[in-house]
Amino acid sequence: MTKALAPIAPTWSDIVDAHSQVLRNPKWRALSLGEINLSVAEKTKLIEAVLRDRFVNTTNLKFLYNAMREKDQNGWSLASGFPELFTIVEEFLQEKGFNPEPEPPKEDIFKRGLIDAEQAIARVASCYPAIPKGATDSKLLQIALGDVLRSDESVTQLWLTFSYYWKEVLGGKENGSDVMPQAARWIVACCCGYANPKGLGLPSPVNFTFADDIAFRS
Repeated sequence: MTKALAPIAPTWSDIVDAHSQVLRNPKWRALSLGEINLSVAEKTKLIEAVLRDRFVNTTNLKFLYNAMREKDQNGWSLASGFPELFTIVEEFLQEKGFNPEPEPPKEDIFKRGLIDAEQAIARVASCYPAIPKGATDSKLLQIALGDVLRSDESVTQLWLTFSYYWKEVLGGKENGSDVMPQAARWIVACCCGYANPKGLGLPSPVNFTFADDIAFRS
């Protein structure tokens, strides 16, 4: 009796390995920046590398499509982290007569204007000559928040404030959060110091790519 294939469950490292194997870093970066398009042969090789020993057929492509749409507790998915690959999977499925339902838009929980990043930086810089030991100073967070009371929600908003500040104001540099002013890095570190012991997931902005997420959190 033939057994049904188990659904594909690739990890982000599996997909990174596939990209590195097929495209190498310079070409992968150019693809992510929209500077190049892949040939049909290159797209096929990339899908084959992700699927490993499975055929590139409708069943396996559907497995991959569903796996990439699966979201974690922070709302992140492989589809949002690897949008170019996800588009290729959709294209291959459409060529085989399967039209996937469009991905619902990601909910943006960021409250613009609640916290001003530049003012938060100025407040912290005026009070702290160096980052508190262990990056767990709740007082620093309250100073950064200003008149907003410190809570799980407000710390999440503070984190998102600096995520968007890094992406939209500073341009989202490859060398990570080091491009931010020192006080901003302390604020981000203290957000993590607050959230991690509580198991509070700090979400990514809706306009973050996988590369952005890794760079900002590095």
